[in-house]
Amino acid sequence: MQLQTEGVPCNLCGASSYQKVSSETYELNGSRVSLGVVRCNHCKLVYTNPRLTQDSTFLVYEHDTAHTISSNYCWAGDHSQARFVPLIRRLHKLSPTGKLLDVGCGSGDFLRAASQSGNWDSVGVEPIENAAESARSVSDAEVHTSVLEKAPISPNSMDIVTMLGVLEHLHDPADTLSTVRQLLKPSGLLAIYVPNFNYLRVKDTGPLCFLRRRRWSDLHPQEHQFHFTVNTLHALLQKGGFEVLRTDVGQPFAVGNAVVRNLKRGFHVGVQALWRQTGVHLGGLEVIARVSDCVASPSYRTPAA
Repeated sequence: MQLQTEGVPCNLCGASSYQKVSSETYELNGSRVSLGVVRCNHCKLVYTNPRLTQDSTFLVYEHDTAHTISSNYCWAGDHSQARFVPLIRRLHKLSPTGKLLDVGCGSGDFLRAASQSGNWDSVGVEPIENAAESARSVSDAEVHTSVLEKAPISPNSMDIVTMLGVLEHLHDPADTLSTVRQLLKPSGLLAIYVPNFNYLRVKDTGPLCFLRRRRWSDLHPQEHQFHFTVNTLHALLQKGGFEVLRTDVGQPFAVGNAVVRNLKRGFHVGVQALWRQTGVHLGGLEVIARVSDCVASPSYRTPAA
């Protein structure tokens, strides 16, 4: 088993000029590669470069599942439905009924919550077979074991598409957003949750990371291909033909013991207040957007420090 890497330009603006943020070594079954995290000099998008190829990334999920972010947070974490309640309420106000597609539904926690809300006819897409089987079991919803581009979903058939903890894992999120736009009805909704690099760069790089992990960077570039801020996420959505309706501090993934979960909930309250009062966003990025009538060129702004 030999891991393969590739160099790529910025997925947002296409530029190939960047500044290095950090680098990490990843090893799987004796194959070792060096992966970089860089910031585009033009639009400021942070992305993994060089990165694992698509085929090598699937090897990570297949053979190193227990050590992946996806497993720890989305597949084997706390299965409480409470963290999805605020998002479901926001979506219900904007689109009370119809069809909902959860892309990258993992083990089916959100899909179950959406189905049990009684608001929408829900369906999921998940490329990892074990996770897809779990999603079918817990949600009683139709779940396709597939990547989105190959799933049997008709164009203009969905009222809502959700992508929670997904966009940062994709090799070409701009192209996937184009596919999502085609699947949505006119004025359909897209809900996204991604980690916030303005928080991760403090926690998972530099001195604090070294104190916590005994390493200078822990951004998981073998999985996370992109590291978004409010500005770069908004710009990517604009490029994909979406109009951002609202940006919130997403509910945290409540993993760990009771003390850790309570600390996360307390931190969430604090960063919510910070976002509302100052416009500084340090929590998980939750964005709801609507299909726009036209695809406009995004305007790039340097993200706030």
